[in-house]
Amino acid sequence: MIDKAAVVALLSTTSSKNLVGTGIELKPYELALNIVQSLDSSEEFGYVVMGVTRQINDYAIDGVGQTTFVAAREPIQKAISLISHEIEMESGNISIDGKNIFVIKTKNVDKAVSIGFIKDLDSQNVFVSNMVRA
Repeated sequence: MIDKAAVVALLSTTSSKNLVGTGIELKPYELALNIVQSLDSSEEFGYVVMGVTRQINDYAIDGVGQTTFVAAREPIQKAISLISHEIEMESGNISIDGKNIFVIKTKNVDKAVSIGFIKDLDSQNVFVSNMVRA
């Protein structure tokens, strides 16, 4: 279960390394990058939070639509398939100060996590994406 109090505490500072705040990001590769970044800390859990804007000392809660959870299912599954190791995660909407935000909570792993290349050799766009990643 996503702990609302933990998310609220993380949003009150920008120094936390296990929190990645974004606008609304539903591109699988970008989601995978955010998930890997959220795991790059010594904390037990990492968080990717959509519907917030980073400010100087904290985050502003902008909110997202209620349908973000449904729209994010497929991109999240594709993002997970790009990550080198299996990770435990959960996602859902929570309401803070009357605004809905979308949270992906990941459990940190002992292994170095990275993003793999896409294996669609017939696509010119995928080829370019793989070159950029390399």
